[in-house]
Amino acid sequence: MNELGAVGVDHLLIDVREESLALLDNGCLCCALRTDLPEAFARLESLRIAAGRPPFRRVLIELSGRADPGPVLMSLLGDPTLAMRCRLDGVVVTVDAGHAGLQALRYPEFARQLALADRVVLTKTDLVEPREARHTRRLARALNPRAPVLDRRSLPARAARLFGLGLAGSAAGPDALGWLRVPPAQALPRHGSALQTIALELSPDADWERLHACLLALLTLQGERILRVKGVLRLRDHPQAVAIHAVHHQLHAPVELPLAARVPATSTLVFITEGLSGEELRAVFGGWGLLPLPAATQ
Repeated sequence: MNELGAVGVDHLLIDVREESLALLDNGCLCCALRTDLPEAFARLESLRIAAGRPPFRRVLIELSGRADPGPVLMSLLGDPTLAMRCRLDGVVVTVDAGHAGLQALRYPEFARQLALADRVVLTKTDLVEPREARHTRRLARALNPRAPVLDRRSLPARAARLFGLGLAGSAAGPDALGWLRVPPAQALPRHGSALQTIALELSPDADWERLHACLLALLTLQGERILRVKGVLRLRDHPQAVAIHAVHHQLHAPVELPLAARVPATSTLVFITEGLSGEELRAVFGGWGLLPLPAATQ
């Protein structure tokens, strides 16, 4: 649990065993030293072993309301110690139905949190008029058309929808199509925050060496404007599809998918960007020869 204030309070409101909670109270986690998260995991593991409890099945990282999830995701994906202990499942963002409009105007973190969400949960819908709740839902979908929006009041019966959000966590087997959740062109957001969801279909003869070099160059030069990348790739001379994931400047190692996984027929990359247009991305990938050639005209 991460708290922005100098005095931690929220952890006192949660009824849990001491060995299952670590309080990170030295500032917003996205701004704090990158050692905080690995140290918290190590501390929890030591407490668990001392208490004789079985290994944790799931760890929930609750950030402060002003946090940018991007640097935290980078820590999870880029730290080799954490990579050995856990795998990223997904990002769940809660939205206050009574204050979302004001927060969207005042805090840039509001849009960035929603852009990175795999699930959005509306809270306090029972305290506002139905029209205001519908407006908040539309706002969330405008910023992230690919993430399902749930009402907190429905969660007791639908809590399972908050887990198994990534390729590694699905009990029914890897579903790359659902993981990518590529929106149709007409659903792409046109919001003043400059956030965009951009889907690219790659050339069928793309090879990993060239694609890897292109992605590394792009993330190095434009990583600040790239919030997140998801991709499922069918590579030349490779029988199994692979999934890739990147946040800002950090590209995670590709994950080989089972032959039975539901995957797109073509290599697909989904970018969530801020101030980086689809035309700019297509120019980069086209320059590396990674996009399909236009059909020849008669």
